[in-house]
Amino acid sequence: YMDLITMFRHGIRNVVASSGTALTEEQVKLLSRYAGKVYVLFDADSAGISAAKRGTEIMLQGGLDLDVVTLPPGEDPDSFLGKRGAEDFHKQLKSGMSFVSFIADIYLKEGKLSSVEGKTEFIREVISYIAVIPDKIKRSLFLKEIADKYSLMESDLRDEMEKILRKRKQFPETSVVIPDVPAGKKRDSVE
Repeated sequence: YMDLITMFRHGIRNVVASSGTALTEEQVKLLSRYAGKVYVLFDADSAGISAAKRGTEIMLQGGLDLDVVTLPPGEDPDSFLGKRGAEDFHKQLKSGMSFVSFIADIYLKEGKLSSVEGKTEFIREVISYIAVIPDKIKRSLFLKEIADKYSLMESDLRDEMEKILRKRKQFPETSVVIPDVPAGKKRDSVE
């Protein structure tokens, strides 16, 4: 609660907190009524990273655009704002990264991008996130970005994504469907 309250006190008004619970599809559906772009900010520990990864997947599935924001180790919004203030916090928000860069950063810190096996695992994980994005154009653009960045053939990435999509159709993970929200109803969040 303190993170949310402190952010609000520092003028950062459009904030929601999961309050220690897992982010749900229904919450994302509700959030998508108010914002088209979100900044995902979880603690930098392993539990926070897991929550950020799961939340990222649900938000992508819900059609939201997002940036993942990281704070220095040991910091949360309450402590960061108390020490450095709102101006530095806004700079942190602006330094947010795409979910692809966020996942790459995790693999890099774990030393997994130095081997073919680690890179393959990374690419497959990122493609699994891309596969949940309902907008086909966004999926194509993300695949092209990854192909260019990692010198891969875009057709191979598409084939891998199709495998994931076929598997999900065979074994759906959830019965909850997040309906599309008309574009005119969304607005970007305000920092």
